[in-house]
Amino acid sequence: MTQSLAAWPEAARGLWESLQNGAGVLPMGTLLTAPPALGPTREDQEAWQRLGTLIVRVAEAQQRLAAAWTEIQQRAFAELGEEVAARAKRGEPVSSLRSLYDLWVDAAERVHGQIAAASPYVEHQAELANATSALRIAERELLERWLRQYDVPTRAELDSVHRQLRELSRQRRPVTESSASRAPAEPKPKPKPKSTLKRPRSVKANMRRRKLGA
Repeated sequence: MTQSLAAWPEAARGLWESLQNGAGVLPMGTLLTAPPALGPTREDQEAWQRLGTLIVRVAEAQQRLAAAWTEIQQRAFAELGEEVAARAKRGEPVSSLRSLYDLWVDAAERVHGQIAAASPYVEHQAELANATSALRIAERELLERWLRQYDVPTRAELDSVHRQLRELSRQRRPVTESSASRAPAEPKPKPKPKSTLKRPRSVKANMRRRKLGA
């Protein structure tokens, strides 16, 4: 704690100098992480300090990767100039913007392939991906801490509910399928019996029968 308190004036001085000189983000990161976490809000302060540390980590990774991209551009321009000069010496000058663009693309791809395959560039990319993921996790933790203070459902709680629903659905599916397989088949409808009653005769048929009888 004594070391942290002693580092606070130095961090503030570094921040002021960085604001005057337009320097990088390192003094700000020191300012965020130097004060000790004290009192009833120490857990919140520690969470914010972790967030500040990760912000600085992401910024540093971006700076290193940007420096690699700058190197790729510089070397690609240098190789492009050498190629154009060599063509001019051979009596094959670049005759169109399309040809110049093709040479630029070839040089950039060649240099990028050389630098991207090297270990430092791969490490810079991996560090940026890891730092960004850690920053997102820290942001979510801070957001969930704030939501819990106001009794609002958090992402973790909703994920837990979804997992429980999926588990209940998975457990219920075999029971439903088993019940459906044991259910008796519906009986086929019985054919209607033929009627034995005679149809009533029509009026014309009765009159014809009376005439014949007379």
